[in-house]
Amino acid sequence: MGNEQSRRDDLEALGLVTAYFVQKSLPWMGIKVKNRKEKGELLISMKRDLPFEEFFPGCPQEFIDYMKFVRKIEFEAKPDYNQCRRFFQQVMDKNSWTMDYEYDWVIKKREAAAKA
Repeated sequence: MGNEQSRRDDLEALGLVTAYFVQKSLPWMGIKVKNRKEKGELLISMKRDLPFEEFFPGCPQEFIDYMKFVRKIEFEAKPDYNQCRRFFQQVMDKNSWTMDYEYDWVIKKREAAAKA
């Protein structure tokens, strides 16, 4: 919205990037507009007004809870980073995933090399 950025904004950006990884798109992607100004105004209104449930269809409820939590953080406040991590840990636990530090792209590269 043109305001000074805060830690809250960084956490919101993390949520958007995570949602993008899960969904492979975000609500404003592919929308045609006349110019950059119109696109900026559209982005601001969508990010501000679109309910998170519509923003992240198909994403785990914890993503929505995370974004709602982050939005409530006051500008000057130090975020509760442990709570932020808990939202993501809940998704990991619910899916029986472990933090093995083996990223999908590393595994896929290794599998492709083994087939060659």
